[in-house]
Amino acid sequence: MLRNIPGARHIRCTPPW
Repeated sequence: MLRNIPGARHIRCTPPW
């Protein structure tokens, strides 16, 4: 899905890059 999107929920399961 998305990778580094500010305000995303799945940002925890994905790397900062």
